[in-house]
Amino acid sequence: MRDYEAAAKEIEAMGAELIGAAKKCEAMTAEVHNAIAFMRDTATAYREEAKKIFKRIEACAVFTEDVRKTCETVRRRMLDGSSIA
Repeated sequence: MRDYEAAAKEIEAMGAELIGAAKKCEAMTAEVHNAIAFMRDTATAYREEAKKIFKRIEACAVFTEDVRKTCETVRRRMLDGSSIA
């Protein structure tokens, strides 16, 4: 009878260990979910920043094209004016 009782207590102890391991797994799972949420937020922030940078580059390209056109117009006017004089 004592052997059976000792075995039963060991089985209960193993159950307690399993409960502890399960709690650790749950905590780890929660941490993983937090890490995934952080990664998603970071990826979203990177995308938003990339959009801002792209818009700046696009605006600079348009501005540069306008400057080229203006310079070309001024150059033509100067050439046309010098041939008249």
